[in-house]
Amino acid sequence: MAEKNEIVAGISPVRKWFGVISLSVPVWLLGSLLLQGAFNSPLSIGIGFLFIAAFGWAAWRMWTVPAYGIVFDGHELRTEDGVLITTIDDIAVVQTGLFALRPSNGFLLVLKEPGRMPTRPGIYWQQGRSLGVGGILRSEPAKSIGKAIQAEIERRGSDV
Repeated sequence: MAEKNEIVAGISPVRKWFGVISLSVPVWLLGSLLLQGAFNSPLSIGIGFLFIAAFGWAAWRMWTVPAYGIVFDGHELRTEDGVLITTIDDIAVVQTGLFALRPSNGFLLVLKEPGRMPTRPGIYWQQGRSLGVGGILRSEPAKSIGKAIQAEIERRGSDV
């Protein structure tokens, strides 16, 4: 149950299906190419299996990701099931622009310190100090969370 001052971005089932299908198509294409070229080169078969495993794993992870969205309450960003993603004090910059390397209809947070948050494909990913949020989340609430985080950082910056 969301409190009054919380912004909740839930999972969009259509976006989730599109993401899983987009990751599954290369598995089927590479699988058919492997069958066609099975007698040509053992190296190409090995590389093909590697790609199939990578795309298959990503599709499976996105399909099995819990159906919990994200919540921002002004102090912390967390999943609806209570997993803390980051706090407002750990965020240095919010990138929401057109040329930001961010998930679809989401935003990119640049953290002050590198984190070690496990990735939930389609909801958020983290690499070093970059934390991307979005993908299969509903677009308007996800964009609202990005703007709210940006406004909170600006407000806290002017208070100092």
